[in-house]
Amino acid sequence: DFIRADFLLLLNCQAMFFGQVVTGAAGAGKSTYCDAMQQMLSAVKRPVSVINLDPACERYHDQPESSNSQNDAALGPKGIAPNPAAVDIQELVELKKVMETTNLGPNGGLMYAMEYVLENVDWLVEKIMPLEGHFLLFDCPGQIELFVASNVIRQIFKKLDEMLGGLRACVVHLVDSTSLSDGPMFISSTLTSLSAMIHLELPQINLISKMDNVRDTQFGLSFYTQAQDLQALVKRGNGILSKRQEQVLAGFAEVIDDYCLVGFTPFSVNEPKSVLATLLLCDKALAPCLSNSVSLIRFPARAPTFALPPSQAIRQVLRWKLLPLLFRWFPP
Repeated sequence: DFIRADFLLLLNCQAMFFGQVVTGAAGAGKSTYCDAMQQMLSAVKRPVSVINLDPACERYHDQPESSNSQNDAALGPKGIAPNPAAVDIQELVELKKVMETTNLGPNGGLMYAMEYVLENVDWLVEKIMPLEGHFLLFDCPGQIELFVASNVIRQIFKKLDEMLGGLRACVVHLVDSTSLSDGPMFISSTLTSLSAMIHLELPQINLISKMDNVRDTQFGLSFYTQAQDLQALVKRGNGILSKRQEQVLAGFAEVIDDYCLVGFTPFSVNEPKSVLATLLLCDKALAPCLSNSVSLIRFPARAPTFALPPSQAIRQVLRWKLLPLLFRWFPP
């Protein structure tokens, strides 16, 4: 009840929209995550709506109306059922029609479709306006170029923030757990997460999805969740990579270590505790965006945290806070 009461109080005080922007590569489990989170939010009595921003997703197409009054018992291997989206971008633009009319491929057609959404963002605003007071789940496309190479997604959410009178969103970036068994793939996924964090300019939580499929890892789970010292993945390769490829991976790992920003949280849609822990993380990520209302949010004493280890936190503070001051006080 405290989760519901505080959230509704914040909505009344701030009069703005709150939500999660769910991103990740194709097959990472974004739509399944939205279904599980929607059921969890409904179970804790929060009004919630899913916004489908994927012009190629058929998951929400022609779905029957279903009740959102489901509890934690519904969250299970057979309980994660697709719910209808409150707003479906395919009513505005559909990838199949774009490909037929423009003779573009899937990637080019999706880029064209999202640029069309940006040009007609007022249609999206009109659809979202009646959902004031609802927690919004934005199910985004799985084309990773939209988040690390193109500005279209960032511009869409900036426009929504301006036209809705305030949209406070937290990015939830999903990485498939299959990358834990492949060092180069995990380095690539971590670099993609870092690029999305920098590019989207929003609070971000990185999740390793489908953790119920993981049986064992080479370095232990904490090594992958902290995402530090990834050079070990390059040094302990399987011999398939060439010398040049190992050098490139080592460079990527060094970039990730230098930024010291990426960390992961294990996640499974089949575990209600994992879904609830992720919800609390998102609430904490949104709290700094709330002016003079952080004290209104109450969390359990043992709520999961998303903090760096003390040594890494000190290292980050020294790098970003003290060094510029030293160069200012003692110029070379």
